Amino acid sequence: MKNKHAAVLSNFLGDMLNISTSKNFPGFFYRSRAHAMIVLIITKSNIKKENMGFEDICTIIPKYVSSRTTIKTILDHGIKYKYFTKSNSTIDKRKKVYAPSREMNIFMLEWISRNNKIF
Repeated sequence: MKNKHAAVLSNFLGDMLNISTSKNFPGFFYRSRAHAMIVLIITKSNIKKENMGFEDICTIIPKYVSSRTTIKTILDHGIKYKYFTKSNSTIDKRKKVYAPSREMNIFMLEWISRNNKIF
């Protein structure tokens, strides 16, 4: 049993190390806990067809993990590098909602599949 668990951890670590050295989206995703949480929140909300705005993200991520300023900076970098899209909410025109770009969406679906195989 211990060897099986060690193999799972080794496979996950290998995948993380391989992905995190990328200069594209995968490197952005693994840059910090806050980056990973924001990407996962935006991806999940897109899959569930929910609107996810800045305030929503700030409510989900604990303040001791990331400040509002850091969250905003990560979102702005994600927009700048075209990992996220930002648009007006259809419900409340004042609210800006974030969604994954096509590239990010494809990567995250592959990431989910790889992690299902690992675990």
